[in-house]
Amino acid sequence: MLIPASKEAVKMNHPVVTTGLLDSLMIGEEKMMIPAGSTLPFFEAGKGKLGEMEFVFNGYSRDRFSQEPATAWIIQLAKTWLHAPYLWGGRTILGVDCSGFVQVIFKQAGIDLPRDAWQQAQIGKPVKKLEDALPGDLAFFDNRESIVHTGILLGNGEIIHASGSVRIDDINSRGIINRETGKRTARLRAIRRVV
Repeated sequence: MLIPASKEAVKMNHPVVTTGLLDSLMIGEEKMMIPAGSTLPFFEAGKGKLGEMEFVFNGYSRDRFSQEPATAWIIQLAKTWLHAPYLWGGRTILGVDCSGFVQVIFKQAGIDLPRDAWQQAQIGKPVKKLEDALPGDLAFFDNRESIVHTGILLGNGEIIHASGSVRIDDINSRGIINRETGKRTARLRAIRRVV
């Protein structure tokens, strides 16, 4: 369903987003499936509105500006995406790429990040060494020229990222080590703190 929307409506930063991996909302008698991190415009008491279209939503949602982002919550939320298949350009549990995964998780926590990994690497405060990193920090990886991959640090030498699927692998100062093969799959370039 396509409806016209004013520039003002599109640019508004609505606080409520969905947190269920895949939920539905009702527009009249029609059901529409929506993924985690979907914005619910003008949402209150189970109802919302976009333009002239009214909807009802009874799934899981969160006012992302009602509290400070919590690292433990970000990590817990990220882990619910384990085994989601990789899809370049994807941002849903049905298919997600590395930067889409990071973007959606942090959006639900109230932190808006750009879409691509190289853009995300410019946000927040730099962390000099992996030993100084905290759970919830973002790690970025390069192909010797530019940043091409990202993930969320979990602490204890672990990272959650989308590579083949959303997975947890080991990380050290040189990069990611695939737990299944023992091989290095990405070279660590930078760490940023956005929480």
